Amino acid sequence: VRSSQTSTEEAHALMVKLCRHTGRRTPPVSESVWRGVLQDLLDMQHSVYTCLLPDTCHQIFVESLLCSSRPENVVLAGQLIHCSAVSHDVVPVSGSFRDRGRGGLSAKVNYHTAVELVLAAAREYFNSSTTLTDPCIELARECLKLITDCPPAVQEEMDIISSLSVLESFNVNILPLQVRLRVERLSIIEQCISQCSKAYTQSALLLDLASLLRVAGNTHTPRLVLCYCDISPSSTGYGDGWEVCSLLGQCEGYMDLRARQELIHPLLAASSDLQTQSAGPPSSVSPLGGAAGDLLHRTTNRTIEVLASTGLTTKAVLTAVSDHKWWKNQLNYLRPLHVRTQRDVYGSYDAVPQEQFAEVLLRTGKLAETKTEGQTLFPATEVLLQLASDAFPRDMTLSLAYLLALPQVLDANRCFETQSHSALSLQLAAYYYSLQIYNHLVPCLKANTHTLYRADPKELIRLVTQHVTAHSDWPADVEELIGQLQVYNERLTDLTQAQVLQGLGRGVDTRRFSSDAHYKKQTILGLTETLDDSVWRISLSLAQRYSIPLWDIYMTHLEFLFTDSGLSTKDIEGRVDTLALFDCLKSEPESFHSHMSKYVLTSVEGTDLPRLLYYYTLLEECCGSYCSSVITPDTHIKLLKKLRSVTTGLDYRKMTDEVSDPLAALEPVLTSQNVLSISKLANRLPRPGGGVVSASAVHATWLRKLFWRGDPQVLKRPPQTEQDYLHAYDTCAKYLDRLSYSSWGSLTCSSYSTWGPLTCTATLPGVH
Repeated sequence: VRSSQTSTEEAHALMVKLCRHTGRRTPPVSESVWRGVLQDLLDMQHSVYTCLLPDTCHQIFVESLLCSSRPENVVLAGQLIHCSAVSHDVVPVSGSFRDRGRGGLSAKVNYHTAVELVLAAAREYFNSSTTLTDPCIELARECLKLITDCPPAVQEEMDIISSLSVLESFNVNILPLQVRLRVERLSIIEQCISQCSKAYTQSALLLDLASLLRVAGNTHTPRLVLCYCDISPSSTGYGDGWEVCSLLGQCEGYMDLRARQELIHPLLAASSDLQTQSAGPPSSVSPLGGAAGDLLHRTTNRTIEVLASTGLTTKAVLTAVSDHKWWKNQLNYLRPLHVRTQRDVYGSYDAVPQEQFAEVLLRTGKLAETKTEGQTLFPATEVLLQLASDAFPRDMTLSLAYLLALPQVLDANRCFETQSHSALSLQLAAYYYSLQIYNHLVPCLKANTHTLYRADPKELIRLVTQHVTAHSDWPADVEELIGQLQVYNERLTDLTQAQVLQGLGRGVDTRRFSSDAHYKKQTILGLTETLDDSVWRISLSLAQRYSIPLWDIYMTHLEFLFTDSGLSTKDIEGRVDTLALFDCLKSEPESFHSHMSKYVLTSVEGTDLPRLLYYYTLLEECCGSYCSSVITPDTHIKLLKKLRSVTTGLDYRKMTDEVSDPLAALEPVLTSQNVLSISKLANRLPRPGGGVVSASAVHATWLRKLFWRGDPQVLKRPPQTEQDYLHAYDTCAKYLDRLSYSSWGSLTCSSYSTWGPLTCTATLPGVH
């Protein structure tokens, strides 16, 4: 164990071996035993194999359950994983004192890891099976059913399992593993056709099988249609298949335009001479018949009509314009870089970048605007925003130029808000509004060579921000721009702070930190749970920036010191004094008392008297008047100071909880050395149901203990024989004068009721 304590691989292998051994036990172990194994793993990880994470232990355990070949264990595994993406809640970096929750056996494996484990187990069962009726197939299906939202990878595994029954119906004998490993799964369809003489009559079932086997990958339709063409029984050039392609390609209800293009493409490419095809009747256009031939004929004729009309229109325009060469420059914007073949005319229209269309539209609109000499204005906002968005990822300067050309300055927000929040995009937004504010105050953007364009963007943002912050009473239009500048400056600062937090290695989600106020607060409060002074200073800085009350910060840190810091009480006192936490916390005494009672006291061990003494000292100094319990903080302090010096192992919280009998907590620690001191404090201890403990009751409790169990000083060994009991009684008799009458009676009754058959000839003084 010692040699493997620091080795992640060996520790992992040991835990896997332990879990797998449990899974192989005969008879199979119960759920309670499995949960005990999980607890053992977590205990080992916590105390020995700290090189592993607790999450790793849960993953090993769940994986072993899934691979144990027992359905009930698979069901148990389902209780220990997040079964859907919706159920998986991302927890902030550290829960605050208001959202505290600790997981042990109740922790679950996260959704993405759970999917991987389930898929691995299901594939292992599937690959090891021999037939459809193999028990492993059902185990694989049960594993997959654990993931309730059925993502694509899980659905694919379910489909390949379902395909086995279809293959069996076509008399295809093939191992499940062979189905998985078959690269060209269309050959399995061909095998079905060859194995079953009437397969062609079940074309729908074959298409379903092709879909289950992912014959076409994730783009189902085009290749499935071609698959249908292959299995069609038509002997006249696959006419039925081409008919399906034509009808589906022309179906307006089918929204996948790329798939429709792929279906129509072979029809339009069936003839090599467009002019020859258009000259003849539809039947001579191609060997295709029906709808396919009609489609090709219609598109061909329409193409010729458009070309003829365009030619006449172009000629009229060029004749009317005095400068006959103007169009040559414009054609440079539209001329393709290479000549496409006839097939590419129909097959590559989507390869033209979207930005090119926007550019053409902008130029066309501006030409139309020029023709009317400005009387008909072209609404360029949408086009400019599209161009800016398209240029954003590759050319920030060009994108900024498009935005500066917008008629309305604030319309740029529509572009900025669609971009992912990054330092670059937020800086560009701040730079844009800085330029616009500067231009409003000192108009200069119309001068192409103005020095403003050459100014350092960061320096410009700083100067403009400083200027608008130092002055007020701005015009309404400038005020709007200032507001936007402040928004993007704030977001940039948030992102920078989040990246600093991410650098701390505490799992901060930077995007969520910059957009979710609640997550931001919980993250900052979580950062206070540290002994690292640099992280502590960062948390204070963030709290000040985001207006989180300093009281919350200090209270969270104080709770951390008591509960999870691992510091001694003396060290806690020193840190509280060094950070001056108490000066702020005592400003809200009622909240301080409520929080300390609810979250801190419950975490302090009842036997840790120094820690309890410090706890009640804080309460007394801050909120002694707000305590509603029978025992005041001042009384607690006096009791603890005395008891700390005369007892060892006393459960003080049990003694003072006002529910249990204080004498039951005192009895284990009472000795001849401290019974007198404790009896003097007894009247400060309330008893359940009312009243307080009397000194006589304390002595009576000790005498019972002395008689039956002895005392290190007075009666060094418990009585064993009748003579020992007589000696014990004589010893106890020396202290009977400390008892009141009621305590004496309870003592004798208790003693005689437990003495049993022993007889005592001693006489009790004062008793007849």
